[in-house]
Amino acid sequence: MPKPKPVQRERPSVFDRVGALPLPARPDESSMFSRWPVEVPEAQRGTDIFIGGFLDDKETGVSGALRQYKDAYAKETGRRVAYFPNARTGEVVEAIRAANRLGGPVNVVGHSYGGPDAFNATVRAGREGLRVDNLVTVDPVTAFRAAPERGRPLGVWTNVKAAPAAPDLSDWITNRGIFSSNPSRLPVDEATAQNSVAGSHKNVDLMMREGGGREALDASRRPKADILSDTQPMGAWTKTWTEGARR
Repeated sequence: MPKPKPVQRERPSVFDRVGALPLPARPDESSMFSRWPVEVPEAQRGTDIFIGGFLDDKETGVSGALRQYKDAYAKETGRRVAYFPNARTGEVVEAIRAANRLGGPVNVVGHSYGGPDAFNATVRAGREGLRVDNLVTVDPVTAFRAAPERGRPLGVWTNVKAAPAAPDLSDWITNRGIFSSNPSRLPVDEATAQNSVAGSHKNVDLMMREGGGREALDASRRPKADILSDTQPMGAWTKTWTEGARR
């Protein structure tokens, strides 16, 4: 009697390991246009990857700013979210690969030390031909005289700078000799948008709301093309079909 074959277990995805939200249900593909499946609800499309700063994953008096923002954002939007501490660039690239396989927009947000990590991860992802819709660096800080990756990051790059009228402890520790450099060493002059916000380094929510970061995440979910109609000229039909197929 032949021995039963061992059960093959799927390797858990990076999102399982980081405790991300459940995957959305497969969209209904009963559309008359076979290449135009009905989209899943806006709130469930794509993936947002957040990278925290120094000790962001620890409970201290000056840490946890991006982690707390990520938790509130995920609860509010219901979107698929992945989170990493800083100095995990390789894991972030792996998460970008996984997000590309899952489909939908891919956004990468880095705060403090996590800003250069986010930049470096999207540059590496670009070398692999992966998709990233938005890179958001929130008051990025360079750690230990690190140099950014050579190359251009993927997606629309929004850089947000904290410009508080009365700096607090979180602002003070961002520029401490060889340990941290603020402004960072990122080529922010090449960013698509640069915005300053009158808030402290730890106020991620304010910088995301007023600096354009949250708007970038929301905009990535908006439809990129209208639904096909019989009245569209052939040129518009071709453009709409092509843009839709890329998504």
